[in-house]
Amino acid sequence: MQDRIKALEKVVSGSDKMELVILNNAFVTATKKSKVDSSTKTIKEWRLSKSELEDFLTELEARYNLSGENMSEYFKTRKEAHNWLVDNGYQISQGKFYQDISKNGFPALNKDKTVSRYQVLEYARQLEEDNTPDVSALERSEYLHRKEKADAEMAEMKAERMKREEDDLWLHADTAWSAVAVLVGSLRDILRRELHDNQLAIVEACGGEVHRAPEIFELVETEIHNKAFNEVARKSIDVQWEGSDGS
Repeated sequence: MQDRIKALEKVVSGSDKMELVILNNAFVTATKKSKVDSSTKTIKEWRLSKSELEDFLTELEARYNLSGENMSEYFKTRKEAHNWLVDNGYQISQGKFYQDISKNGFPALNKDKTVSRYQVLEYARQLEEDNTPDVSALERSEYLHRKEKADAEMAEMKAERMKREEDDLWLHADTAWSAVAVLVGSLRDILRRELHDNQLAIVEACGGEVHRAPEIFELVETEIHNKAFNEVARKSIDVQWEGSDGS
């Protein structure tokens, strides 16, 4: 499961990444807890956290096409980029293509030797514009088809890039509230567990009677712990929502 998570962490962003982190943390916490407490309730919580995480992983893999043949944003080498141009009917020699990369810097060769697919698509469009072919009607149709394909791929990559930038800036309200609820719930469980585990130490530190520790635990949980979290639950946050028209 961790391999799937690591693969997704490289591509997800925004609310998807936040929810992935929260669900993974919940699963890790439940796993640790189940190792020291094998009660039916603890095992049930562990199974639930595992199921929720696996379902979300499957959803993300489908959304980001990780389970299929996902088209990479980069060609691994300039040779692979040139082969793609040739395979798609563009008349450009390897030497000329390499020269444009080294002298003109476009398409750019990254430090890891990869070449941006987006830039190669733009480069292909320039080849189309600079070398309008003298062709027959059938060849002209094929030429236009290749051009439309390149335009569509480039538009898709632009849209995907804009979506990722938007996801990094915005967070859906329901996702935000869900994350807050998970964090508050986790804090409440942690405080209750720590209070329970350390009730004897608290009584001893105050010079009290050890056998009355359960009374102290019940009093603190009822009068302080529960009341505090109930008060938090009644709190509200004023939010000014922005309409679709920007108003």
